[in-house]
Amino acid sequence: MQRQKSLDMSMSAATSMSRETNEDSIRIMWLIHFSVCLIALCTGMLCNGGDRKYVSADPKTAPFDCDLFFVDVYAFSLDQEGATICCNTSSSSARHSLDDNSWKHFFSYEGFLCTQKLSYIPLARSITRFPDCWLLPLIPIGLRLIMGCYGKLIWKNHRRFTRPHHLWTSIKRFFLQILIIQFRAWGLFVFLNVIVDIFVPVIKNMLSSETIIDIDPACWYNNFLWQKHRSSDICYGQAFDFSDHQVLYFSHWFPLLTCEALYCFLFPLWPLFHTNTRGKDPSVELSSTATGITTTNLPTFITTRILPLMLSVAFVYMHIILLLAVHSTAAYFHSVAETMVGYLISLIVQIPLGLFLCSRKKSWTAIRNHFGFPMKER
Repeated sequence: MQRQKSLDMSMSAATSMSRETNEDSIRIMWLIHFSVCLIALCTGMLCNGGDRKYVSADPKTAPFDCDLFFVDVYAFSLDQEGATICCNTSSSSARHSLDDNSWKHFFSYEGFLCTQKLSYIPLARSITRFPDCWLLPLIPIGLRLIMGCYGKLIWKNHRRFTRPHHLWTSIKRFFLQILIIQFRAWGLFVFLNVIVDIFVPVIKNMLSSETIIDIDPACWYNNFLWQKHRSSDICYGQAFDFSDHQVLYFSHWFPLLTCEALYCFLFPLWPLFHTNTRGKDPSVELSSTATGITTTNLPTFITTRILPLMLSVAFVYMHIILLLAVHSTAAYFHSVAETMVGYLISLIVQIPLGLFLCSRKKSWTAIRNHFGFPMKER
């Protein structure tokens, strides 16, 4: 009896130590993720230089032979250096043109914009396309719910699948992610764009000629634009427009992917062993002694080895695509001021999530446990 009690105490101490190590690892990984994303954004703004904002134009109207044509809406005239970027796949002799089939120009400012190799990467276009950008981030939590339901149906007699709160923490995280998606779409996109449309003209009239960027009123590039963007009243692209794509990346994609990935780091989708860790998500908890699962079982090998590996690769892959998108958006398609405003707006989601994962206060610990994260305050 004494020996069994001592063994239980040793196992409890080992579990507690492992949990604290995992908690520290979660905080470190979140900080690394936050720093890498910020570096990608800052390098993009440095490449931009502060006063460049390119929009796509009709190549047929270009003064050069172009396959892709971009104009800088903040340039004073066509003759200004960098006012246009002409991407030509057949000849590199045109002004500001680059050979798209060569990687030697890839790391130049114009080359990164001209290359179309990135657009053919799977899912590269999906990160900004509806409904792809709403559905893809929900795949990890969806798989967890499916695995939990599968375990509930197959092992009906197992105590972890016969209590009413089996999938409850996973379901709560699922609805939390749905809430984040809707908040970003309706609150940080639709509502804020309405506010910008209302107040920017008022602020512009108040500032009069004291605008931050002096724009040529002649709108020299109007005839180069696509027909749907041409106007006799306004210059397309010159009005202040916070970077809603940065808001999408930093308050939608990164929080949803990272939060669930860190949870999978703590609790794999289908562990082979049973622990009594307080706060562990019961929707994925199985006992090898109760179910007779072994690593030689093919379905178990798939769920415990192949599936987690696939999710890890997908997580890294999507992050690479998103980091490239963050960099290119900041470097080409928005001014530094627009990018900074977009990033500051995204902090409305990023700061609470950072506190959720990293804070040691009792209030945040209670919230974490509510969603299945067993992390203690200190």
